[in-house]
Amino acid sequence: MSDQYTCIISSDSMHVVSNNQVQQAVAIIEATCLLTDDVSFKQFETLQFIDSGQNFSHVSCPYCNKEISEWWSEQMDELYASQFSNLYVNVPCCGITTMIGQLHYSWPCGFAQYEIRIKNLGESISAELLVKLEHLLETTLLLVYQRV
Repeated sequence: MSDQYTCIISSDSMHVVSNNQVQQAVAIIEATCLLTDDVSFKQFETLQFIDSGQNFSHVSCPYCNKEISEWWSEQMDELYASQFSNLYVNVPCCGITTMIGQLHYSWPCGFAQYEIRIKNLGESISAELLVKLEHLLETTLLLVYQRV
């Protein structure tokens, strides 16, 4: 059986949090989400792509909706080699400049400096909890549902 992770990341790829904010956020999640195996926090040394694991199937252009998965894969190789120092790309279908995180992913994905990771959450994160976490962490959040 595969594991499911709910990864909570900032919608702002450059956002950072303090240790105090992290400790409070993890404590709130643990107290609120009783149906989970584990809640953890990871701070990355460099910007990371947080993907949906086995849920991931394709990427499309946010302007014309054309599938651009093969091009995206090549771009990701180049961006990874530069440690994601520049996230702007020109989509091949329209030639429009956008951030690679703004492309349409088959399941939500994003770029982050950190993640709060909830293993095998047996319930949905409520809108109320999400708002509370956004207020505490001082950023809008993105939920990435990862199956591994």
